Amino acid sequence: MKMFRRVLSLVLAGMLLLSSAAFAEGNSFTYYSQLDANQKALYKQIASIADSTAGDRITLRLPNPITYTADESGESRKADRKFARIGQGALDALLYDHPEIIRVDKSGCTTSAEVKGYSDGSSEYKWTISTLLMDVSALPGSAAREAALQKALFAPEGATRYDQVKFLHDRLCEKVTYGESAQARSPYGALVEGTAVCEGYAKAFKMLCDAADIPCVIVTGTGFTSKTAKEGENHMWNYVQMEDGKWYAVDATWNDQPDGIRRDFFLVGRVTLSREDFGGLTFGESHLADGDFSKSGVEFQFPELSAKKYRPAA
Repeated sequence: MKMFRRVLSLVLAGMLLLSSAAFAEGNSFTYYSQLDANQKALYKQIASIADSTAGDRITLRLPNPITYTADESGESRKADRKFARIGQGALDALLYDHPEIIRVDKSGCTTSAEVKGYSDGSSEYKWTISTLLMDVSALPGSAAREAALQKALFAPEGATRYDQVKFLHDRLCEKVTYGESAQARSPYGALVEGTAVCEGYAKAFKMLCDAADIPCVIVTGTGFTSKTAKEGENHMWNYVQMEDGKWYAVDATWNDQPDGIRRDFFLVGRVTLSREDFGGLTFGESHLADGDFSKSGVEFQFPELSAKKYRPAA
């Protein structure tokens, strides 16, 4: 029996760290819940290394080793695809469940998989991936930014969930100016520096809702502001669950306009119409959700969006 052993080094664009205290499975909706057993194990084990510093290597053992067959020359490509799907899925879920994570230098973190294979004399080889190694690279000064981000959170005011969500939304819009900066895609840019693009708005809004125990998720996709536009722009917004158990959309970025805070995209439903200056489209037409966060082939599902706008009790 001929034995083979090699290590594949893969750079994953979404390497993240998460404190154990911040990790929770009990939320009303998480992307974690959509992962398979291997991805969940990776998610949890990465979440447990909050105190890691630059240069740490973490060993992660898959509860269900990956086995497959391939000829010797094609082994690398198949291993890359299989491992990347598991690893990226876990990292994507962690990123969107916990936007407060801003510590890791994503371009500097590498993950390798131990791949073992053998041939039984046929033209095919049997391969197994059971062990993952992660090398962590932290961003300079990020610990101080994470601490500042937590201090920048503010509590909602109001007796009802509608009042509380409105307060968080309006306060965020008052605090933030739309624009590019080094931290514009981070909640730090929105809540601490006061400058953000849609990603910063959506992540900051989820952080505020999470802190207030208001169910909220980040949604990614494409935004359209015209009925005739053939192509839209990459966009990010939120869904919020209200007391009736239904989910409604909030787009703080598009509501934050130079002439003031609008309500076109506040707790709206799939068929809610926008103003003509936003194309007069329904929300479902102007916001096309896409659950493949990193374009890696891992497709997440979103909560079902209510058809109609939320109506608070009189």
